[in-house]
Amino acid sequence: MVEVVDELLPPLTKEEVFVFKVYKSPKDGETVLGYMEPFGVVHSDGRAVTWISTPFGVPVSKAFADVLELAEGHGAKAVLINDPDKLFPNQARGQQ
Repeated sequence: MVEVVDELLPPLTKEEVFVFKVYKSPKDGETVLGYMEPFGVVHSDGRAVTWISTPFGVPVSKAFADVLELAEGHGAKAVLINDPDKLFPNQARGQQ
């Protein structure tokens, strides 16, 4: 299971986490949306990189579920929540 964190603390490093950004819709200023920052996955013995991310404009709960699935599938140790306005609290994430 992938850990969900609000701060990047040791022993985690930027190279081991996916960053999930939470923001308000620019259209209505109220709907909470989310996306994963692009993350480069190195493969082919270091000769290639595949960039993975999620689209913009997705409701936060759906986007969060997508990021957790990607993190699990790509072996990320954690998902770092970037939510400076506290729009997506732990309770809404299905966490305590």
